[in-house]
Amino acid sequence: MTAKMLHIKKAVRYPAEDNHDTLDLTTGVNVIVGELNAGKTKWLQMIDFVLGDPGKPEEAFVQELVDKYDRVALVLDIGAEEISIERRWKEAGAKRKIFVNDQALTVQEFSDFMLDRLDIPLIRVPSGNPYGDRSWPALTEFSKSKDTMALPTAILHVR
Repeated sequence: MTAKMLHIKKAVRYPAEDNHDTLDLTTGVNVIVGELNAGKTKWLQMIDFVLGDPGKPEEAFVQELVDKYDRVALVLDIGAEEISIERRWKEAGAKRKIFVNDQALTVQEFSDFMLDRLDIPLIRVPSGNPYGDRSWPALTEFSKSKDTMALPTAILHVR
């Protein structure tokens, strides 16, 4: 089985006022360049947050951006399917949700969704006493923590 490709086509930041900011990505390798403190790293932090960072937006990027923007969205392709992913931190009850094509998911549901779409199997392994009550933690996760974004056996191709 070959894992599907994930192509990020566009990232959009929506401020409370003014026009939205768009980062269009093309096929192949994209290089984000700009002046010192122009916001290159902040774009990447916001993209990482949309892709399943389990923390709060205040932990993912600076408070100034949390106050300035209402939400961040990505448009991506997985295989032949176009998917819209969005994080909305100012909407009541949505701060820890990830919206996939406008459907609210928890971080774990989003992880399972991405693994399914990328054809990456979810593998559970036993832990603890084999004869007692035990949990079966997931061996494969799409996003493990706020510091790492794991795409096991998948190819991440920014488009």
